[in-house]
Amino acid sequence: MQEQIKRFIRKTKKLLYGRIFIKTLISVSTVLIACSVILGLVLLTFSSDRIKNENQTLLENSAKNVALLSGQTAIMIIQDDGGSKRVDFKISERTLDVITVLGKSLEADIFIVGLDGKTTYCSEPVNANDRNCCTHFEHRFSNSFIDKILAQKSNFRSVGTMDGIYEEDHYLVGVPINAYDDENKLVKIGVVFAASSTNSADTVANEMQRVFAVTIIVAIAVCVMMAYAIAYRLTRPMSQIASATRAFANGNFSLRVPVHSEDELGQLAKSFNNMADSLSSSETMHRSFLANVSHELKTPMTSISGFVHGMLEGVIPPEKHREYMQKVADETDRLARMVKAMM
Repeated sequence: MQEQIKRFIRKTKKLLYGRIFIKTLISVSTVLIACSVILGLVLLTFSSDRIKNENQTLLENSAKNVALLSGQTAIMIIQDDGGSKRVDFKISERTLDVITVLGKSLEADIFIVGLDGKTTYCSEPVNANDRNCCTHFEHRFSNSFIDKILAQKSNFRSVGTMDGIYEEDHYLVGVPINAYDDENKLVKIGVVFAASSTNSADTVANEMQRVFAVTIIVAIAVCVMMAYAIAYRLTRPMSQIASATRAFANGNFSLRVPVHSEDELGQLAKSFNNMADSLSSSETMHRSFLANVSHELKTPMTSISGFVHGMLEGVIPPEKHREYMQKVADETDRLARMVKAMM
């Protein structure tokens, strides 16, 4: 049993270090690993984009609801500011409650900015007794930024610090507030902004990356094992054929290659076995031929040798030398005819 194990280890090492096996193993492993990594990266990118899109979609839907409710309940105040009209508005307590509840449930900041770029209402008051007391009031958006959002056909979406309001990146959306003026015309009176930190999404993304890394390691291990099995299956018949060829070179024609499939390798093994059968038959015929020739040549040569030695040793009297010399000549002619026939 121990000898069989050692023999199996030697064969495995011999096969493992074969050039064809190594090339096949590397090629198949590279293809499988590359496909696994590319597929994983595509899925990881798709998942990250999906998380980002879902967060922004949730913020946008909430901002839309706030903008719709604000437009329906807003009280517009049109003031004459040095010959130009300035539109201000007030939000009902119901709308403010909705903003606060949405902000807490989404863990997001929801604030309303007027056309002048100033924050008028926010879901995150610093002082519970003052609903307008918020850090967003310290920042004023430029008119060009507000006009850009109002001019867009689609709602504003972005990821960033919102012009320095936040220290870390946030998902940002902006939805215009539409309301009817005293002339029953639909006008834009402000923008509802919703912002949520990317930390939660980053946490999910980091967890996905860890899962992806573990999955890739497992996939690589599985790919290497699969590649080993495929390479072993592909190169084993060739290794067996090489061993049988070396045996044939040493005169052993009894080895045959097992046929395990009907594919190209199986056909190669069958062809090799057919060649081995032909070589074995030829070798048998050759040996039979040599045995017959040896037997046929042995008889006349034995007669010639016996006659010559008999004359030399005096067993045959001199008066019969001519008779026996004739017999030697006859046997020589017979031997010559046999050689000529074999040629």
